Amino acid sequence: MSDLYTVTVLANTGHTVELRLDIIHPDVVDIPVSPSFATLLVEDEFAPGAAAYKAWWKAWVARDPAADPGPLYRQLELVDLAHLPRTQSEPPTGMTWDDLDAITDRSGPSLLGSGVLRITVDDPGYLAHLVPGMTWNSTAWNEQEDGPTAFGVPGEPRTWARGEGSGEG
Repeated sequence: MSDLYTVTVLANTGHTVELRLDIIHPDVVDIPVSPSFATLLVEDEFAPGAAAYKAWWKAWVARDPAADPGPLYRQLELVDLAHLPRTQSEPPTGMTWDDLDAITDRSGPSLLGSGVLRITVDDPGYLAHLVPGMTWNSTAWNEQEDGPTAFGVPGEPRTWARGEGSGEG
């Protein structure tokens, strides 16, 4: 599978982490705000902190063999969104693919779309491996469609919270 996003850890305050998601695949035109998407980001085996996460996970499972990270999520919020909406497989409005390829400074938000996803959980150990400044490419996607998806359309939901129409009790 091709990489879909570049993920950069902006902040980690223990129970909350902020991840900047830069779209890098031309077919991607959205940023999911769902627990299944967040789980794939947090537990990404290609992230620089993957070994530390696996050690935490093994210790957690040793204490509780039925451990499930799903219930750890308290809230997900897309707090910033840039350069969306965009048409799938089309370059940003007013640009050609050649224009996009010619850009050498890629330090800002992706012109294909970008957002900051704030993830808040109950157990800070679950996020401890995510250190500000870490960056990796990810194939994460909303595999369970268990939350809203942001396309950059005004008025769309950009928050998921446990117990608020999320199917959680």
